[in-house]
Amino acid sequence: MQLSAHIMFADSYIELTALSGPAPGHRLNRWQQSSPAPRLLLLRCADAAELRERLLSQGHSVSALMQAQRCLPGEPQRLARFRWFELLDEPLPGMLTGCVEQLTPEIVFAPAAAGHPNTVHRLTALYHRAGELPPVLREFAGGSIELRTDRHAPSAGSFITGVEVAAASLQTCASQLQKAAIDFHRDGDALHIGAPAAGGAWLKIREQPC
Repeated sequence: MQLSAHIMFADSYIELTALSGPAPGHRLNRWQQSSPAPRLLLLRCADAAELRERLLSQGHSVSALMQAQRCLPGEPQRLARFRWFELLDEPLPGMLTGCVEQLTPEIVFAPAAAGHPNTVHRLTALYHRAGELPPVLREFAGGSIELRTDRHAPSAGSFITGVEVAAASLQTCASQLQKAAIDFHRDGDALHIGAPAAGGAWLKIREQPC
């Protein structure tokens, strides 16, 4: 069984997920015995079917197009639908990489789900191990979430090593972290949380207006 929770922002989200018990055949099963780390990167696209066909015509290896839905909490309950496919041959080492088309973005990215007491409101950057992005992923570079090289990252493990988010108030965010007994340190204009306390990827929080 896959257990998941989501940290929602206006146009993106972070999924916290784990497998409970044996999961033969599950796409994340290969990392079930590994330490927590970023293992799933889904890149947003406007038309998953069209993109998949284009990648196939260019010689890339991709999975079948899959449709899925998830019932989100709330009253009334909301049904989020999406379709996606996986980029096979592990283009990013240590990660499952795919492309997703949100069929119900007005439900998934409802403003009510994106408000957080710590004032964090946006995912701004992902940091990765040194090396160029595979050609199949370059068309996604330059979007609202930057991809940056982590020059101090180890050469093994998950390709994504760190995450940067924006908070409207760094003081409020620091207060919330203290209340939750989460270790962090402040370095100039940012708060830093080490990878062991942040799900396997270090976390940087910068102050930025909504």
